[in-house]
Amino acid sequence: MAQVMLASLCAMENNNTMKMLRYLVASSILGTLSACNCAKAQDSTTINTTTQPPTATRDDTSVDYPPLYRSQELDLDLFGSGSLAKDTLEHISGDRFRHHSLWGGGGGLTYFFCRYVGVGGEFDAEDRSHRFIDSADGNVFVRIPIFNTGLAPYAFGGGGYQFEDFRQSFGQAGAGLEFRFTRQLGVFLDGRYVIADQSENYAEARAGFRITF
Repeated sequence: MAQVMLASLCAMENNNTMKMLRYLVASSILGTLSACNCAKAQDSTTINTTTQPPTATRDDTSVDYPPLYRSQELDLDLFGSGSLAKDTLEHISGDRFRHHSLWGGGGGLTYFFCRYVGVGGEFDAEDRSHRFIDSADGNVFVRIPIFNTGLAPYAFGGGGYQFEDFRQSFGQAGAGLEFRFTRQLGVFLDGRYVIADQSENYAEARAGFRITF
């Protein structure tokens, strides 16, 4: 009887062992297949992201061209100028224009912190005397670029100091229009009204080239 029971226990133990072995083998096979599938998926993702970059479609109608007017822009101005005193403006005539107008030129630098606002300084040399620089001034500029047309109306205001014919300070305000051929080159035309400290007030017009950096 004991032998029969021992044989039965051994058979049960062998059956359990076989079941355990089958379970372990099946689990190993499933784990191996899962690992292979994950590796294939990872390889496929790596291939797609490294060897097959996404292609970009080109649409010439939606190309974004660089803006002609930029922030952190430095402008160099080279211009010719002409001015008329207030009395001449109020009683304008061909003869007064020829005999009472002053002609000259000058240069200036303006730095734009953003596309719309900048500060600058300039000097002007008119036919007042033999000195090269007749006056110097500083201004705050506000401009409004019109999309990407190259046009930008602007306004400015500031003050300065005149060295000839006599020394005096002055304030001024004006407006103008600039046109950019490229990001580096443009032309401008502006006018201003100058309120002088000692002499009579006068108006000045400028036209010139603007080189940007």
